Amino acid sequence: MLGIDKYAYESKMLRVNPQLKVCICLVFLVLAIGFSSFIVSLLTLATMIYITLFKGGMKGKIYFPLFLIPMTFLLIGTLTIMFTQIPFGSPYLVGGVIGGNVYGFTVDSLLSGLNLILKSLAALSAIYFLALTTPLKDILFVLKKWRISSIVIELMEF
Repeated sequence: MLGIDKYAYESKMLRVNPQLKVCICLVFLVLAIGFSSFIVSLLTLATMIYITLFKGGMKGKIYFPLFLIPMTFLLIGTLTIMFTQIPFGSPYLVGGVIGGNVYGFTVDSLLSGLNLILKSLAALSAIYFLALTTPLKDILFVLKKWRISSIVIELMEF
């Protein structure tokens, strides 16, 4: 049994139809990724956290640390996106001249970075909802029922 599967088998949502949980996950993934809106991302994140913790019975002290490793990569990647070349004369929050060009952080780059972080966390929370409430065998069953390529399913089994 996979380590994360242990939590799925202990979930209060174990007996909920796995197709329903996969559909919920997909809907919230599309919402999180498809809309570039702070509000949609925050609502998706809050809803998925609520369902996973309160309906699924997951403990917060186990759930929230799961975000730490992805968050590290997300912050590093987002910082590189927010740090941008700024046209001369344009306002910036923090920056400096490097090799004759101005680089730094602008209000727009910080807002874009925050939006990316929220969007990513919302999508991750939807994936965690599925992984922490649905055993892998049930997810694979749904994928087989939906006639997903057998190669994809076999790769997931390992």
